[in-house]
Amino acid sequence: MKNRTGGIGIVIVVSLVVIALALSPRGVAQASDAAVVPYSGASPDSQTAPTPVYECYSVAEGQDVATVVRLVTKNFGADLVRVRNLVMMCEFAFKIPPPPAGIPDNTPPPSPTQTRIFACYRLDGGTDPADPYLLTTANFGTSAVQVRTSNLMCEEASKTRSLPGSVPPIQVTVGQPSGVVWQCYKLARSKSTGGPFRLITNNFGRDDVQIGGAVQMCEEAAKFRLDAAGNVIQSGEATGLVLECFRLGLGDTPNARVSLTTRNFGKDDVTVGLATRMCEPATKQPLFTLFPIPNEPRSSELEDAD
Repeated sequence: MKNRTGGIGIVIVVSLVVIALALSPRGVAQASDAAVVPYSGASPDSQTAPTPVYECYSVAEGQDVATVVRLVTKNFGADLVRVRNLVMMCEFAFKIPPPPAGIPDNTPPPSPTQTRIFACYRLDGGTDPADPYLLTTANFGTSAVQVRTSNLMCEEASKTRSLPGSVPPIQVTVGQPSGVVWQCYKLARSKSTGGPFRLITNNFGRDDVQIGGAVQMCEEAAKFRLDAAGNVIQSGEATGLVLECFRLGLGDTPNARVSLTTRNFGKDDVTVGLATRMCEPATKQPLFTLFPIPNEPRSSELEDAD
C-alpha cells in the first residue's frame, strides 16, 4: 500500500451540483446527457468541487453465473449475450489533483449514502459495433474513438465487509442492488490522456494514481432475462448515459474480502485486487468518418478485467 498524505479537515457544507456517473433509480434530475447528484462537502481550500467518478478494481474468485440475457442500449440496440464470471468491482469515488507533498488535501471521502457499487461480469458473444464516436469528459476534453466489442456487463450492487479489527466482526454495507445496468465496450483509436490524480473512496481511502488512455466505454442499458417460470424480467433502462473509462497506473491493491450482492445474481464473496480503471461521465456524439476496422486490440492493451 502506498503512503497517503491526506485526511478529513473541516468540512464546509455547501450546495453544489456535480455531474454523476449514471442515471440514479432514486429520482435524480438530469442535465443534458448526464445525470446529476447533490454533493454536500467541499475542501475549505479548494477552488472547485471534486469530480465524481468510479474507481474500478479487479476481483478474484467471482462465480460464473452462466446466464443468457438480452442487453439493449439506446445507441447500439439489442445484444444477446451470456453473462459469465464476476471480474471487476467499481466504487463511487472523488477525483482531485494531487496536493503538494506533505500537505493534506482536506477532501472528505464519499459518505456511505453517496457510495454506489457496481459488480462487473465478463460477457461471451458481445457484438462489435466498430462505430466511430466523439467522447467528451469535463476533465479530459474530446477524443475520437472507435467503439468495439462489448465484453463486460456491470450491475449495481451492495458491498458488505467486516470492519478491520472488530471482535466480534462488525459488518458494514454500502450501496443498493437497484438493478441499474451498464453495458461496456472496448475502445480503439483512443488518445493517451495521462496525468497524476488522487482518487478517494469511502472504503479504501486515498489512492494516488496515473491516469492513462481511454480503454472502455460503458452505456446504461436495459437487461432482459427469463425467470424460472419463463417470465421476461427487465432490469435497468436504456438511457443513453455513458462513462468513459481510462487505464490506471500505480493503483492500490486492497486485497480485501467483500460480499457483492446484485438483484439478479445474488451474493458473491470475492477478493478485491488491483485498481485498473477510472470511469468518468461523458457525452457521446456519432462521427460520420468510416475508419478502417483494425485488428481486435490485444487484451493487454485494453487491460481486460478478465
